[in-house]
Amino acid sequence: TPVYGIKIACGSSLNGFMIIANYIIKCADARSAMEVSEILTMVIRRVRYSPGCVRAELWKNKDRHRFMVSELWRTKPDFDRYVNSTWFKRLLAAMEIGAEKPEIQISECDNISGIELIEETMKPAGLSSE
Repeated sequence: TPVYGIKIACGSSLNGFMIIANYIIKCADARSAMEVSEILTMVIRRVRYSPGCVRAELWKNKDRHRFMVSELWRTKPDFDRYVNSTWFKRLLAAMEIGAEKPEIQISECDNISGIELIEETMKPAGLSSE
């Protein structure tokens, strides 16, 4: 679990279809970690203004040699546009600096719920949120 994080959020609410993208980059030493950190910080600061970006976050672990980028995109076309952008190419460049193959997880979600789903699920079991 990251203990040091930079959260940079894009404003929007969750509704309908979303793309969640997570990338984990591990660096071998402090020098490569500093280079990756600079690239990722710049990318996240720009991506938050991209059309369709709901959220973009950069997390660093305690020793700062491991990074996680987490993004939330409103639609598949928004994500596709980003993947073909200069900013995504810079993200890929940061991944290349990593000591090993990055972990990448991309989820396409078409049914996003909030607390109402938890409350609905708990009621049949005789539980309540109160």
